[in-house]
Amino acid sequence: MTCYRAALVCALWLLLPWLAMANGDYRAMLNELINMQHGPSERKTDLINTLKTAEKALDAEELGQLKMILGREQLYEGAYQAGVNDLKVAESQLFSSRHLHLVYGYLATGYQLLGDYESSLRYLKLGLELVKTVSDKDVQRNAYIRAASLFYQLGFYEEVGLYAQRALQLADDANTKDICYANLYIAAYIHESGELPRAAEAFQRTGDYCQEHGWRLITVMTIKSRGLISHESNLIEDAITLMEQALAEYRTLGFQLEIASTQSALAKAYLDIGDWEKAEAAAVEAIDSKGADNKALKDAWYVMATLKARSNDFVTAYEAQKHENHYANELLNETKAREMAYQAAKFNFVEQQREIALLNSERDSYLVRQETISREHSGSLMISTVLAGITLFLSVFLATGLSQRNKYMRLAQRDGLTGTYNRATGQEKGENALIGCMARGEPTAAVLLDLDNFKRINDEFGHATGDWTLKKVVEVIRPQLADDHILCRFGGEEFMLILPGLSGAQAVEVAERCREAIAGVNTHYSGHSFKLTASFGVTEWQHGDLSLDPMIKRADLALYRAKHLGRNRVVSYGFAELEGGNNQSFADTQENSSAQTRNQTPSSISTAQSPAASEGKIEEESSKVSAAYAVSPEQSQVLAESPDKVATP
Repeated sequence: MTCYRAALVCALWLLLPWLAMANGDYRAMLNELINMQHGPSERKTDLINTLKTAEKALDAEELGQLKMILGREQLYEGAYQAGVNDLKVAESQLFSSRHLHLVYGYLATGYQLLGDYESSLRYLKLGLELVKTVSDKDVQRNAYIRAASLFYQLGFYEEVGLYAQRALQLADDANTKDICYANLYIAAYIHESGELPRAAEAFQRTGDYCQEHGWRLITVMTIKSRGLISHESNLIEDAITLMEQALAEYRTLGFQLEIASTQSALAKAYLDIGDWEKAEAAAVEAIDSKGADNKALKDAWYVMATLKARSNDFVTAYEAQKHENHYANELLNETKAREMAYQAAKFNFVEQQREIALLNSERDSYLVRQETISREHSGSLMISTVLAGITLFLSVFLATGLSQRNKYMRLAQRDGLTGTYNRATGQEKGENALIGCMARGEPTAAVLLDLDNFKRINDEFGHATGDWTLKKVVEVIRPQLADDHILCRFGGEEFMLILPGLSGAQAVEVAERCREAIAGVNTHYSGHSFKLTASFGVTEWQHGDLSLDPMIKRADLALYRAKHLGRNRVVSYGFAELEGGNNQSFADTQENSSAQTRNQTPSSISTAQSPAASEGKIEEESSKVSAAYAVSPEQSQVLAESPDKVATP
């Protein structure tokens, strides 16, 4: 009998989770956890443990909510990757827009903390798109607050104020939490605008309001922000008092990211007042924190380097400064990555807001129509027709606007004659391609080409023939380029190629194919017969190049050299070709230039010194750099025998 009773007790204990689910207890627990404030508590721990024990008894929606809660808590504890993993599971299980938009917001934050800004902006976009499908102001308001939060973390402060103000406009007196967050980000926007007294007042008002309504975490954030403003205002003692208060609260809440950030800020404040011991202790704790971001680590290592240098421990100070420089570079790389991701998504965000406004207009029209139908059945057909017409008009208006926008964007980016990118767009896209190649460790090459004797073509045959020539050159060059190569019109008859992923030697091959294609153009179709050739200057990315400007300068010098050597040729700058054995690097050329110039004979450089009168400017520039690019008589003889030979200055 005793065995039967024991078995019955065990069975009841195993069935308890399913009985609880039948009574709706799990849904109540999940809702309580979702609405619970951040920070550790016994109640939160008990609820999470109970739900994790009964995980197999949860349906898909409940499991998704549990994973969302676990992911959120892990983000606050500094376990960013684990948090993102749980949130991805939640995304696959949830279908309710009320919970799904929360998951999108947490995922955007998690990917931002991991440095994956493209994914972060993608989930922010999904959250904003979800707003278009619902009329729930709570969902819209929360999405705007999430957007303000993410933009603040990304450093785009104008958008912070914009979205925080929109969230505040959708809040009523009962939405105290959202009012707190919206006012917090508005104050942060004022702070980043440089208005320190006004920002301090805004944080004070927000903190008082949030403390009155029991929102502890937001209150602590306002205290820390006031401390940072006091530090910036050189009120160091006040700053230390406020940040120590905020640090104590963050420790209680277990918010690892903010603990490390506050410790590094305190370390700098202690350093400013000469409290070396406290400064070192705060810096060490920030460095050892698992939730420290690159800014906190950079500031902490700066304090350590300063302290060690002060105590004449220069070896340790040097190591600390190396760490500081490392994290400073990481911050710079983060800034570049954020800017690239943001610029790619910025235009889409503007369009999304227009679509949201259109959605709200259509929703209001729908509500009016439904109310009218319910009151007056006799007038339903006429009202429906009018509303349909309004909707159609708005749709046509939006479609026309989008079409015009795309049209003007294309016109602004393209050269009207040749259809290639104009100079500004070509350089912008080239800079982006260069940054991408630098990040991936891939080479990049730049090519400048200039049509030979183009002014003579215009003068002798007219500008219509010149226009035909420019368009024909672009037509024969395009098939020689890959899809990711960038072609733009750099000047009148000058074009630039940016070749991401190609070395200098590979770029020379591309330039040679283009040169041969141009030389092979049949000019009879223009109505006139003339010789069409082009000169090319080629260079590749070198260590120390931070933009396209030095590459363009080197390519331009190589182009002048090509003109100087007789035109219709490819000249490279800054590297030696792998074949032929007759090429020199730029450094070798400079070293031997004076001796070579003295050894030249008039016949050996005649092709470079007999320019057409119409190209006097080019030859004048060539003569200015001729000393740096001088060639030996043997080299001039090779060039005279093989005018299509690729040369390297």
